[in-house]
Amino acid sequence: MKLTIVADDNLVIVDGVGAKVDLTVIGIPSNLHALQWDNSAGHLEYKDVANEDIIALPSWASDCVTAHVAAIAEIEANRPEEFPDLTPAELVREERDQKLAETDWWALSDNTMTVEQASYRQALRDITDQAGFPHSVTWPTKP
Repeated sequence: MKLTIVADDNLVIVDGVGAKVDLTVIGIPSNLHALQWDNSAGHLEYKDVANEDIIALPSWASDCVTAHVAAIAEIEANRPEEFPDLTPAELVREERDQKLAETDWWALSDNTMTVEQASYRQALRDITDQAGFPHSVTWPTKP
């Protein structure tokens, strides 16, 4: 599992899917800026002291993941099954906006986007400039 927790932003990202979560109710250290975890190792980024490498997730991280799962479930439960009143252009824009939202974490201030990531996001923003828009669009490949 890849996990990012940005305490001040109330943001939890699990395997590339981000959700706003009320982290104030979880026992996260008050001086923590972020947690970065990549399957078996990671680090804690503090506001006032040096970063700390970790080989095990802190106990409060599982509470953050649980809150993330609940937030995603609520989003899914409230998502309309279809958008009957949307035009084809609006449907393409909705899908584009969703794809951008899924990669917003790439643009966080504590992350540096790769050239491929930046190009992918720009291609999404340019989707409406394609000759076949909105009836025939070619979606960029996510890096």
